[in-house]
Amino acid sequence: MLPDGPIRATRHAALALCLLFLAGAVGAEAAPRQSSISESERVTEVVATLASGQVAVLPAHDGVVITAIGNEFEPDDLPPLIVPVSSRDVVVVMGADDWFVPPPRSRTLLRLDTRIPTLLHGINGNAPSLRSEPAFQNLDEFGLSVLDPLRKAARSLHARVRLPQDVPLAELLVIHQEEGQAPAVWDLSYWIHQTFLQENFWDTEIERPAFNQLLPSKQDAAGTLEIHYPPGGASTPGVLHWLDQPTGPILQEIASNPQLAKAQKDISAGKMSKTHLAQLVPLVQAALDSAAGARTKTMAVIDSHSGFSWVIAPPTTARPKRAAGAPTLHLTPHER
Repeated sequence: MLPDGPIRATRHAALALCLLFLAGAVGAEAAPRQSSISESERVTEVVATLASGQVAVLPAHDGVVITAIGNEFEPDDLPPLIVPVSSRDVVVVMGADDWFVPPPRSRTLLRLDTRIPTLLHGINGNAPSLRSEPAFQNLDEFGLSVLDPLRKAARSLHARVRLPQDVPLAELLVIHQEEGQAPAVWDLSYWIHQTFLQENFWDTEIERPAFNQLLPSKQDAAGTLEIHYPPGGASTPGVLHWLDQPTGPILQEIASNPQLAKAQKDISAGKMSKTHLAQLVPLVQAALDSAAGARTKTMAVIDSHSGFSWVIAPPTTARPKRAAGAPTLHLTPHER
């Protein structure tokens, strides 16, 4: 049985937002409840770096292709993070991923993408058991296991956090590829709720996750999926656009290989799931090049037989941390 909470659609346009929070001192077990906060109390910046951009899930006859492109609204933003958790299971992390206190009180509160494999290891093996039936009991437990560290990280957020109504604080895609079946994709959204306590002081709570099954979909016979976080990036042409309207790199691939030309026709006819990975991967990679431009991109496949592998692995460089004195809040692009 799935946890309580609304299933919310987050696919329509909204403003993109970088989450940077000004909060009470990290490490305080109890927040002050007096009528005003003492001036002597030190205020520490709590930063939650966004994993933002667009994710595409493209089924093949013998597997599934997953791509991610970063938005780069801010220099320190992360792309959506593809996290392999087993040979057949992937979790894609979007939203508030990297929580830390910047200098001089440098401290990591949570790295959600690196924490997820550890959480899954303690839940009946290394991955959620995604089957067509019965209800996804392990997925339910996984969603609640992610909720606990998110709540602990958000415990120190006492400033007002303003998010558009259709933007969750964090969003996870759980992708499973079973041999001989279409991929199953679930969306887990974590919404923020704040209660006003006193002047400039709010209590922050992360709600239980809302679950939504995205694939298989009765509405989309092709079984493709393209998601943006935040949803306001939907106007940017993605991988599916360039696959449907081939140009440049894709045309070069087609010209050099008759099998790819046939695969392109199948894709245009809505028969992508009949295309084999060997033909789909080079076409998707060419489309990804066109869609991403200079932005960060990653690409992975789950082969029905051999399992997970990277086509374009994520960069190995260390994530930057904001220097002391950096702005405490970032504005949305139209407010710059």
